[in-house]
Amino acid sequence: MTILDHIFKDEYKEAKDPGIKFRKKRHEIFLEKVLSRFNRYDASKISEDCIRYDYFDAVIKCGSIFERPLLEAENGVDSYDYNCTDLILEYPHPDSRYIGKKNKEKKIDCVVMQLDAKAGASGKDVYKPVDTIELKFFPETESKGTAKTQHIASLVADFQRLRDAKKLGTRLVVLVTLDAMITYINGDNGFSTLFSEKEKNYKTCKISVDKQDEATFRKVLDKRTYKGVKLTPITVERIFFESQTLESGPNKNKEIAIAAYIIKG
Repeated sequence: MTILDHIFKDEYKEAKDPGIKFRKKRHEIFLEKVLSRFNRYDASKISEDCIRYDYFDAVIKCGSIFERPLLEAENGVDSYDYNCTDLILEYPHPDSRYIGKKNKEKKIDCVVMQLDAKAGASGKDVYKPVDTIELKFFPETESKGTAKTQHIASLVADFQRLRDAKKLGTRLVVLVTLDAMITYINGDNGFSTLFSEKEKNYKTCKISVDKQDEATFRKVLDKRTYKGVKLTPITVERIFFESQTLESGPNKNKEIAIAAYIIKG
């Protein structure tokens, strides 16, 4: 299949599901913000929190520029521009198994809320989740395999966390990563499907869970989800992917990849 074929296929998918197109635009805005940050500051000074706030800003800005009739139909919500009060950060996980230390609920990075038009008919304003987001940033990492295994285990855990949050609207995992983890994900370890077929934005990916009983992997899974979780293969739909080599600035010649995945099922 040629690149042109993929473009036409993407356009067909967007026409069929403008909710996908809306989220693609959000991630294009996010990409611009992340590239601007890496062109300005050395990677060692950029934390996951920095990347999170870039994403939250993209959510708000995209809400003000996109006409969303189909997204409303998809979620049964009124249309209005997002602002910071529509985002709930550190949202308690709804599954009772997700309990951390001192019986505190484990948190999800961000839930985007919107007024529920159907519930509003009763005369009371009721807000419901539209998008639920886990954001993962892999900075430059040590070359030893343990650090990379921990990183990929935390990503798989985020996929599972959102798979167990079925009532929270559309569930997305957003990944930003640099050189070493790009190479690792592209390797022969069961995760290359996440970044393969770079010419395509939209792609169904099956996430390997073969490593779940390895000691390092299991320790991260139990911490990020719940103790003894048993994973089955995870299916996600990639809705955005961009990989670039930075051409200037403090991170010149470093590769950066940004991807977004919707949890299926």
